[in-house]
Amino acid sequence: LVAGRRGHEYGDGRRGERRVYFGPVTGFVVTPVYDRYLLAPGRRFTGPGVFEERESTTVVPPGATASIDAALNLLVELPTPAADGFA
Repeated sequence: LVAGRRGHEYGDGRRGERRVYFGPVTGFVVTPVYDRYLLAPGRRFTGPGVFEERESTTVVPPGATASIDAALNLLVELPTPAADGFA
């Protein structure tokens, strides 16, 4: 069973970009902004990225990945810190 939106067309989903602050080490990064409703199942992204929808906004930091699963969930995987505690 694959979720979908009746009568909905998927697309690139990219709305544009904006500068996003990711802390004092990384600073501001020009980050793509996506319309969450236009992203098809199976899409994968490498951070940074901003995913906007009516109910929420998800910010995916540099080094993380995001994907859209078959039920249209946005799954975010954060990088694993190095053994010494520093990425």
